[in-house]
Amino acid sequence: MILGNYPEQTEGFRQLANDLPEGWRNDMKNIAQPLDFHGLNIYRGKLIRDGEHGPEVVAKATGFPKTALNWAITPDSLYWGPKFVYERYGLPIIITENGMSCHDAPRPQVFYVG
Repeated sequence: MILGNYPEQTEGFRQLANDLPEGWRNDMKNIAQPLDFHGLNIYRGKLIRDGEHGPEVVAKATGFPKTALNWAITPDSLYWGPKFVYERYGLPIIITENGMSCHDAPRPQVFYVG
């Protein structure tokens, strides 16, 4: 959307291409309007390297820290995610969501009145 075209090279696009509505190629005239910023939700990331046959995911070390949902805890994703998006699109970034799941227990609130 930001670049003003559909990502026609992707596998998802190829799978859905036959189901697109008539006139879909004209959508971008309405959709691709100038934006003030890019809102980004970041919860976790994966370490990727340049492999022999293209990008590949790097295996995590044994005992890596993880959330209650067994997602890897990857604080570096809050740096690299926005960096990649900014370099690609050139728009200011606003982190609109982030966080992690934990086994938190509610605690009673104690208020002292003097």
